[in-house]
Amino acid sequence: MFMAYWLAISNRANWNVIRDNNLFAVTKRDANKINKLNLGDKILIYLSQQRLETQEILPSVISGAYEVISDAFEDDKIKFFAPPRLADESFPLRVKLKPLHILAKPLEFKPLINDLEFITNKKNWASHLQGRSIREIPEADYLLINKKMK
Repeated sequence: MFMAYWLAISNRANWNVIRDNNLFAVTKRDANKINKLNLGDKILIYLSQQRLETQEILPSVISGAYEVISDAFEDDKIKFFAPPRLADESFPLRVKLKPLHILAKPLEFKPLINDLEFITNKKNWASHLQGRSIREIPEADYLLINKKMK
């Protein structure tokens, strides 16, 4: 069976939900994306940069690696947090995950950019992630990030 590799794009508030429940969730408009995930696919959790109330900026990071262990399903028992631009959204479409490697100290993403194949525009690298919830990445990128996580 063919295995795919993914970057699941989230935020720090939802990282706690993902980690504590072994779930990843997306909005209904991303149904076509989450339905592409298959059992056994590998997912890296990417947390976008965040500005704190103190104006401190937390960098974009990779926080963990998971394996997909369910087909997509709809559920709303566990609450995911919408970023301000998606304030009214819920995240009812989910997949169950099995943790493979959870980082105590997340891996900063920016130092990886020059070595990642899927980021073709190195100067405007964020454009490869903006407006996305899940993005397929080459196996080589998954393996490179996974190696740096260890």
